Parts: sequence; C-alpha cells; structure tokens
Amino acid sequence: MKTMMLAVAAAVLAAGATQAQAAERLVLEPYPAATPWKVVTDKAAGAQFVRELIPADQTPEAYKDILSARGLGPLNATAPTQLVQFAFQRMAGRCEHVTVNGPTARQEGGYAVAYGQVNCSREIGQPQGLQVFYKVIQGDDGWYLINRDLRVPGSDTAGIVTFDKGQEAEAKALMARAAAADSYLAKSVYLCGPKATDPRCGAAAK
Repeated sequence: MKTMMLAVAAAVLAAGATQAQAAERLVLEPYPAATPWKVVTDKAAGAQFVRELIPADQTPEAYKDILSARGLGPLNATAPTQLVQFAFQRMAGRCEHVTVNGPTARQEGGYAVAYGQVNCSREIGQPQGLQVFYKVIQGDDGWYLINRDLRVPGSDTAGIVTFDKGQEAEAKALMARAAAADSYLAKSVYLCGPKATDPRCGAAAK
C-alpha cells in the first residue's frame, strides 16, 4: 500500500512510516462512535485513491452514514473553494432542492483548505434526503476531497428535516450526527507532508 493511503487504524499513520517515507499523506483518525467503522471501498491508482467507511452495523446497500476520502492527484484548480463549489453543483443535479453553506476558506496545518455543506431535500427518484459535509485540502502532490454523508428523511424543502410526533429521539440523534460530522472533518482530518505544521504529523512519524 502506497504511503499516501489513509491511516484508519488506532495509530494515526501506518506503523513504521517516517516523514521521509511519506512525502505527503492524508490522515483520517478513527471515527468517534460507539460502533466502530469499517472500510467498504479501498482503491488506488497512482496518486489517485478512494476510500469509504461506514458503521460496522450498517451495510453498503442500506447505509445511513458514510465517510468518503478521495485523492484526486494534480488538478487545474487554484483554490479549494473551487472544488467545494463543483461538489455543490454535482449535488444539485442529484436532488429536488438544495441549500448550501459555504464554501469557507481556511489555512490549517500549513495547507489551504475549504469547507462546505449541502442540504438535499430528496434525492431524485429516492425517498431520502442528504446532509453532506465537505472538506477539501490543497496539497503539494495533489488535492484531497473528504465528505461525510448522512441520509435523512426526505422533505419538500431543503434544509428542513421533519419528524412525526413521537420521533423526538430520532430528531435529536440526527442533530448529534450532524454536529459530530462537522467536528470530525475540522479536527480529525488533516494532511501531513514536508511543509505540515500540525504537531500530530511530527509525533506520528517518530
């Protein structure tokens, strides 16, 4: 497995990896949940890769939660916000109605990043809607797109998820899932490389 592949074990990086061996690598820390998450897709071709994880008690055919990370390689783009906008446009083609938050540009750990969120009222031809949280990182070796998707009850209005009376627990659980998704991308997904300033990169390489 190439050194740019994601680390999803308890150790942040693959055992024995060094700063010199891994010029640039995307790190996904284990998803914080009572039920562990499992890898359901793990493919790589050169600088490009895709890795997808879902909770261990869900199936690829009927998942409610998924975490996807993609290494896109070099791209003709100038800022991470461009890729977030592109992701927004793709989601608009999948949904009856959408609302978006962002994109928001930041600097994290020595790299330019951007965040965004899409609320999809209902996927076309499907009963459910989606809440999708995005993070894009501009590396030196390539670009990285990470998204955390939550399937939610379908609605006639994007950004408004309604629950029947007596489903207060379900509504509260969805709010907690969304907050955890947003926090995870901000705090537990980062890029390590020669110019990284995140102290976790140096600690993991020792």
